[in-house]
Amino acid sequence: MTTAGRDAARRPSPSPAEENADASAASLMLSVLRSVRAVVFDTDGVLTDSARVHAAARRTAFDACLRAAGDDRPFDPVEDYRR
Repeated sequence: MTTAGRDAARRPSPSPAEENADASAASLMLSVLRSVRAVVFDTDGVLTDSARVHAAARRTAFDACLRAAGDDRPFDPVEDYRR
């Protein structure tokens, strides 16, 4: 048996009041989540190297815009990203 299994076996069963409180909290959470239309996660630099990803996305977008404006100068991910 794993340590987690032993710990679970030692834990006392929740009381009816605790089970009711857990069910009420879950019900409230579900009602709140049903009304959510969007979620924004701000993981700027936390989960990904966002500066590198942003610079690549900007290069793709701005190179096309610069070409359309008659400017053949490519987006500079170091200098232009910092502006």
